[in-house]
Amino acid sequence: MDESLAQLLFDKEFAANRAIRVLVMDDSPTDAALMIAALRHERYSVSFDLVDAPEVFEEHLARKEYDVILSDHNLRSWFGLDALDILRQSSLKIPFIVVTGALGDELAVQYLKKGASDYVLKEHLEKLPLAMERVLRETRDIRQRKRIEEQLRLQAAAMAATANAIVITDPAGQIVWVNPAFTKLTGYEAREVIGQTPRALKSGQHDRVFYEQMWKTVLSGQVWHGEVVNRRKDGSLYTEEMTITPVLDENGAIQHYVAIQQDITARKSLEEQLRQSLKMEAVGQLAGGVAHDFNNLLQVILIHCEFLADELGPDSRTNAMVREIQKASDHAARLVSQLLAFSRRQVLQPRILDLNSVVSEANTLLRRIIREDIELSATLADDLGQVKVDPTQIMQALLNLAANARDAMPNGGTLRIETRNVTLSSSEFHTSMSLPAGRYVLLQVKDTGVGMDEKTRAHIFEPFFTTKDVSGVGKGTGLGLASVHGIVRQSAGHISVESEVGKGTTFKIYLPRVDDDHAGSQESEREPEQLLDRVATILVVEDSDVIRLTMPKVLKGPNCKVLLAANGAEALQVAERFPGPIHLLVTDVVMPGLRGPELADRLLASRPEMKVLYMSGHSSENLAEPRLNSERAFLQKPINPAVLRKKVNEMLSSVKHVSEQDWQTGGVRKNEATLGLVQGDANGL
Repeated sequence: MDESLAQLLFDKEFAANRAIRVLVMDDSPTDAALMIAALRHERYSVSFDLVDAPEVFEEHLARKEYDVILSDHNLRSWFGLDALDILRQSSLKIPFIVVTGALGDELAVQYLKKGASDYVLKEHLEKLPLAMERVLRETRDIRQRKRIEEQLRLQAAAMAATANAIVITDPAGQIVWVNPAFTKLTGYEAREVIGQTPRALKSGQHDRVFYEQMWKTVLSGQVWHGEVVNRRKDGSLYTEEMTITPVLDENGAIQHYVAIQQDITARKSLEEQLRQSLKMEAVGQLAGGVAHDFNNLLQVILIHCEFLADELGPDSRTNAMVREIQKASDHAARLVSQLLAFSRRQVLQPRILDLNSVVSEANTLLRRIIREDIELSATLADDLGQVKVDPTQIMQALLNLAANARDAMPNGGTLRIETRNVTLSSSEFHTSMSLPAGRYVLLQVKDTGVGMDEKTRAHIFEPFFTTKDVSGVGKGTGLGLASVHGIVRQSAGHISVESEVGKGTTFKIYLPRVDDDHAGSQESEREPEQLLDRVATILVVEDSDVIRLTMPKVLKGPNCKVLLAANGAEALQVAERFPGPIHLLVTDVVMPGLRGPELADRLLASRPEMKVLYMSGHSSENLAEPRLNSERAFLQKPINPAVLRKKVNEMLSSVKHVSEQDWQTGGVRKNEATLGLVQGDANGL
């Protein structure tokens, strides 16, 4: 604080209140009264205590607060020097004035060395008020300075301890002070930047106009606030939210600039991840909508390809062309499924398969994902065991691992994919694998990229964790490896990673092998053309006219009756008017009005023995996945007619056999003409 201001404050305070509390040490009450009278003569309002023994002196120090101590030198059994020692030991900062009859120079020096503020001879008590005023002013000045110093220390400690970087510059922009957070943020020590300008932090991400506007604002005495991309000492970029405040003197001139910098790189990263997530959400919604219509179109193509192939016969030259159309349609269906997988809207359908087929099918897509300077090789075991997984999910996991490897090899390298059978013994089992002993199929993806350190490896499967610069276009969001981990765990498998900096990375996916006898029981997709040789009634509910009217021909069988309905309400009417048993309901999931699962629940209330097969070309999000069990199954459109017949065969295999006579007795024949919905009418279309 300025001395003139301190003096003014003291004078005002003292003029308004001259009350003081005094502790007097003297063995003469008369002398003590003269001291107090001398002070009151100068308009001091004095309250005092008189003591003359050491123990009483200590008691008063302990229980009262005094503005000043007045002490004689010669007391009955002790001296003023003794009292001064007691005061010093108490750590109390109370001014001590010696008021005595006589005091030589040597004693005066001793008192002053021990901390006495002044001394006054009793024969000149008129000087006591002046000494009192000087001592009180000095004491209050000292206390004021200490308060200011303590405040400054507190402010300095707060600035040094704050998590935000703080930079103070002079009017020319030269740095005069930085806090430790600045070093942590930028990598520059204080000694490296003091006396320099902040130009060393420039990233090149802002043009000249940006900095001109910043300086124009602060030079006018206004506060500037904005986001700045700067460069650390190691060359990496970071984004900070910065506030620059001009510090003015009493004349309004700028003395310093104070810049407070908050690192918002992580926040910007999360914002970018949110934007990417919203983009993926939009893509997923578009994919789901397109998938429904496209799958229905592919369904029509596949059905009519089969009809045409049957008409032409196996020896027709044109038959081969039809089979090519079927293959192209199957491939298009897989592409739609992969699109839904990328947008995480596919309906999960695990099945038993050879993992080599997934790797081989992914080869073309992998070539598109990696660059030309990356060599791709695959070593696939000939005797590879089978696994039960969703092929689309495993495909997604493989593509994500390949994309991760590509980004780890900016200057090219090698990506190797390997499959083989492995057996984990009980001695090899450990908790980190989370796998019991047994037989597994290993899918290994190995790159020759930059590798990872131990700290990074510990977090790679965490959602949103990434070592990539997510601020750039086309960079990762930190969800790829997390989704791979989720896919593998959902498939009852385990994924591990081995990596060292500069030595590449190897991901190992362990999937449980399916027993050979179980695998052998899986039928191929090409099933016999006919349904089981048994009497059965199937109710098909499909809002697509083209698909619905072809179903009787697809589900052909000598004793199979097919009832058709265009929606849920019509299906309820058909079921109510049909007197015989309905063995299987084949229904679309998403239809106008009554949805497939709701229709099934209502029909099962009166026909509990009926089984249900759901179909849909929608994504899983639009399906609100129906309950599936041994009595209710699901097929994703487009469905190969042979696959549909296979599934119907499976579901009807446990249906109790009903003879033709029982069927006719049930009244079906006499109602066919009325219903107009059974197989004979549909076949004539």
